[in-house]
Amino acid sequence: MPRRRPLAVVGVASLLVVGACSVDGTTATDGPDRTGASTASAGEATVEPAEADVASGSCVSAYLPIAEGNAWTYELSAPAGTVYTDTVTALGDEGFTISSDFDELTKRTEWACTDEGITALTYGSGPAASLSVGGLEGSFETTDVSGVTLPADLSSGDRWRQTFDISGRFDAGGVQTRVTGSVIYALRAGDVEAVEVPAGTFDAIAIDTDITLDLTPSTGGVGIPLTLNLDGVQWFAEGVGLVRSESDGDFFGASFSSVAELTSYDVG
Repeated sequence: MPRRRPLAVVGVASLLVVGACSVDGTTATDGPDRTGASTASAGEATVEPAEADVASGSCVSAYLPIAEGNAWTYELSAPAGTVYTDTVTALGDEGFTISSDFDELTKRTEWACTDEGITALTYGSGPAASLSVGGLEGSFETTDVSGVTLPADLSSGDRWRQTFDISGRFDAGGVQTRVTGSVIYALRAGDVEAVEVPAGTFDAIAIDTDITLDLTPSTGGVGIPLTLNLDGVQWFAEGVGLVRSESDGDFFGASFSSVAELTSYDVG
C-alpha cells in the first residue's frame, strides 16, 4: 500500500498532538505498583490483593483494552530517547482516566464511554495542552468536544470524525496572540498490517487521519482566520492497543518528525 505522510501522533493519551507537548500545572508522580504483591510482618495475616477493575459495557474497546492498571510504554524518536508510559489510573461505568508519565511530568486525559465508542474529552492531554515548535509557544484549553476517538465497532473502510473546540494563546518572541478555533479529525480505518516494534510483531489496523486546524489568531482585537491541513497515521492491535505511530509535518513553517513505538505493555 502507498506510504502515508503522517502528522505528529504521540500516544493514545496525547491524541494526535502537534509538536512537543506538555501540560500546565501538572507534576510527575510515582508510578503505580503493578506487581500486585502485598507484604506482611511476621505473625501478621497476608491480605490477598483485590482484582483490578475491568471495563464493561460501553467502555469495552477491542483496540484499547481498558482495566485499571493496564499500562503501555513508548519510546519517541524525537525528542530522541524520550520514554513515557500510559496507565489506566481510574475506571468508572461511564468513563476512565489515562495518565501519561514522563520523566518529570504527568499528563491526565479523561475519556467518556458511550454506545458509539470511547471519546477523549480534551485536545492533547489534561485540561490545558501546551505546544512548543519553531520558536512558538502555545497553550490551549478544550471548550467543547464532539464525535468519538475510537468507534465501538471498527472495521477496515470505516470513517468517523472528532472535533475539539479550543481557546488559547501563542507567544512568539514575547508577542502574545489569542487563538480560538477548532481541530477537526476525519479518520479512516485502513488495512490490517504486520507491524514490528520493540514489544513484538502485531497484526494492527492502520488509522489514517486528515486533520484540519481552523484557527483565528487575534491581536489588538483584529482576527485573521488561518487553516492548516495535516495528515496522521496510527496502528492499533486488537487486544493490545496503540503499537506504533509515525509523524512528520509542517507547522507555521517549522517542520518536525517523530516515531513512537511500543516497547512494553501489561494489559489484563
